[in-house]
Amino acid sequence: MGLAYHQFQRFPDFLLVGILAFIVLALNVFFFDQFKNQYIGYIHYHYGDKLQSQEDMLDHYRSSRGLKRAANYSYYQIYRFEVFLTKLGCLADGDGYSRIFQTTERPIQEISELYKRTFRVSVRLWSLIGTSTHFFVVAVLVLIGKMNLVFPVFFIYSGVSCILLIIYQNLLYMRFMHLAGKVTKSGPIPHRK
Repeated sequence: MGLAYHQFQRFPDFLLVGILAFIVLALNVFFFDQFKNQYIGYIHYHYGDKLQSQEDMLDHYRSSRGLKRAANYSYYQIYRFEVFLTKLGCLADGDGYSRIFQTTERPIQEISELYKRTFRVSVRLWSLIGTSTHFFVVAVLVLIGKMNLVFPVFFIYSGVSCILLIIYQNLLYMRFMHLAGKVTKSGPIPHRK
């Protein structure tokens, strides 16, 4: 936002480009967060125990007071918004990828391995449009004196990458569900203790 304000003083249209770039960055982070958690939830099943469900977040908000209550409410609303947005990008899965397996039961080994093989590459690709990549791009462009390119690069690179990765993720999910159905002879993904 500081860069947007700096550019706005010279080029008023850059404020709008800065806001759009920030929105695209937030979408990238939301999608990466959801898909990463889903992946880890399948591969390292105890990870789900470390994640808060929406119900837990709401209870935590209701039981807190003062500034902590306001912070917990903001966190809860941002997470709800993240779940809503990521569901829009999960056309192949009616429930959305936001279903994270918060269970102490382990996915059956064949399903866990199948998920790992299917989504290993896509999770790495999502990390290429995470916040670290954006900060690196900003640093490079600032160092070479091309600050005016920061937002166009954010907007074009991140936006196009996000759309392509959403399509790829949905195709992989359809493939995964087809193969998982063959392994389990049913649609839902079973767990075993």
